[in-house]
Amino acid sequence: YYSYKEGTPHPYPERETKKHPFITAGVAVAFVLLIAATVAVNNHFDTLFPAEKDTKIIAHRGGGNEAAENTVAGLNAAYNAGAYGSEIDIQRTKDGAYVILHDGNFERVAGDSRKPEEMTLKQIRKLSAFGEPIPTFEEALSSCKGRLVLFTELKGKTADKKMADDAVRIIKENNMEAECVLISLDYELIDYIETKYPEMQTGFLLFASFGATDRLHCDYLGLEEESVTENAISAAHDQGKKMLVWTPNEKSTQKHFLCSNADGLITDNVIQAAKIQKE
Repeated sequence: YYSYKEGTPHPYPERETKKHPFITAGVAVAFVLLIAATVAVNNHFDTLFPAEKDTKIIAHRGGGNEAAENTVAGLNAAYNAGAYGSEIDIQRTKDGAYVILHDGNFERVAGDSRKPEEMTLKQIRKLSAFGEPIPTFEEALSSCKGRLVLFTELKGKTADKKMADDAVRIIKENNMEAECVLISLDYELIDYIETKYPEMQTGFLLFASFGATDRLHCDYLGLEEESVTENAISAAHDQGKKMLVWTPNEKSTQKHFLCSNADGLITDNVIQAAKIQKE
């Protein structure tokens, strides 16, 4: 411009930059909100963005609340609800058969106060559990084959080495070694099975985890939900064991454990758990 015009150039005065307090305050607030949001997401990341988990749903006492407990109808209901497996209880009869029953007698389920070890299988056949036949162990296995993994608890006063031997024999006769896990609250019984039948899968049930669980000979540890923490799950995995949680029935606890690293949850509310898992 000045090359085409005579005269002395006059410099243009530099404009003073004015600071706008509202803009400065806005930036500061935005920064604080960004930090707060980052902290919130970090604290609840697993809830907001759950990772892919493979926690198995296992129906408690056959089919949980979906049908009569410890019956073939219950096992069918568990399968239809999408369960991975079912937990059942076996006890020995007076004549050496094995029937599915949780309690020490038939009072609650069939209105008969006699114990299974006081009755023959023929006598028990005349009873019904909540309107359904009381199945034998063989019948339970048959209904689950190719459909459900059967977590079989050795239960009651007849839970001994003979029961363990018989259970293994019956499982092998049905070619279901890969579809059965023998479980018990009696560690000596689990240790016996692990020692004599290392090819069988076993699980030791505990009310709480204390002591050196790495010394326990079993494939699964089963803990009550109140005792299960991520540290306990990690410790079990480090020991080469799987962790079962029993029995989370509330939506909140089911969601918590389905989003955890637990290997399976044993629950009465199978349909509810399956719905949560799909969400």
